[in-house]
Amino acid sequence: MQKAAPKSFKESVAIAFSKSLKPKSVTDKWYDLEGLLGKDRVVIVTKTHKSAMRANALMKLLDEMSETNKTENVPFAHLIIVCLGGFFDTVYDYLDNHSIKNVLLYSVDEDSNKLIEAYSTKNGRNIAKKADKQEADTDAKSKPKRAKKTKRVNIGVFTSKGGVGKTTISAHLAGALTIMGYETALIDLDPQSNLKRLIGESGIYIKNEKSGVGNTMSVLGAKEWDEEMAKEVKAIVCDCNPELDKNPTAFVKKFDFCIIPITLNPLGINKHASVVERTIEAVRAKNKKAKFLILINQYEPKEGKKNKILLDLLKAEVDRIGRVYDGVELIDPSLVSIRYSSQLFYWGLHTITGEKGSELAFEKIGARSIPKDDFYKLGEFVATYVEM
Repeated sequence: MQKAAPKSFKESVAIAFSKSLKPKSVTDKWYDLEGLLGKDRVVIVTKTHKSAMRANALMKLLDEMSETNKTENVPFAHLIIVCLGGFFDTVYDYLDNHSIKNVLLYSVDEDSNKLIEAYSTKNGRNIAKKADKQEADTDAKSKPKRAKKTKRVNIGVFTSKGGVGKTTISAHLAGALTIMGYETALIDLDPQSNLKRLIGESGIYIKNEKSGVGNTMSVLGAKEWDEEMAKEVKAIVCDCNPELDKNPTAFVKKFDFCIIPITLNPLGINKHASVVERTIEAVRAKNKKAKFLILINQYEPKEGKKNKILLDLLKAEVDRIGRVYDGVELIDPSLVSIRYSSQLFYWGLHTITGEKGSELAFEKIGARSIPKDDFYKLGEFVATYVEM
């Protein structure tokens, strides 16, 4: 592939695939090129930004292809993504754990400007081993950029108001971080101890379908947590006591940030703001460094006009709180939110009926799982936010 300026990147990619796919350029579409692989239609997306591509961008492209295929006589069978900046680990994890078979990823070697296969269903991630050390060093330089997984992060899921999904969010965020490759501890600080009843004493082991080795999500009470026994844990998620002053100081002091879930209820914006402010005040009394992420739960993205009215009111309240306390952020629901789904709404029903239910609400409905996608986005947001 010839060295090219970003404005001609699409043309350079077209040249690289000219023999195998014979691609043609398109305009005013969500994709840049389309071609044929045998009888299968292939769509190619080029990303010229130098930052690594995240999983939420991949999810959007998959949704775009799915919507396009509904109106196409001959649907697209494969999606090829070429990104100058490479891909975050979460992109590979998402493809592995969702068993997506029709995506091929390429990054670009900075020295030779050649395409490098970063991921395929057949070969998995680009982790080919080289016997020769010089070749290994060269290969390491050309590997796609990936997020680092070194820092431990301490997260508190807090609210002094019931019914907003605190326990559900705690469990599924921990599950998403586990799927992403982090050993995770889920600490139950709520006196009702719902987590062990919902998930089980033994926790969850999530196996990676490609590598064959997975990660564990342990469910522990405050007294069971042992720092010495948990040196491998990279993420600690605490489902906190709604009586804010009864949360153990030892845990609260270590929180890097707290997630405060709320809902967009027309009658509750002022009340939600009061809950957020009380929560921040209680945490700040014990922890001066923690930041606060306000997450919208049970979101209905189709209610555009109604959401805008409520969001504008909520943003004004958050701005007011932010003038009193630093480090307060409302997560834009267009980036990350937890959508309403029957999977989450009825999660835990198996504990009442006695039936054997799924441990987390990550089962697929059709080809996708709304909760899994949403919590994956939240997990990626968290990992990026604290540079895990």
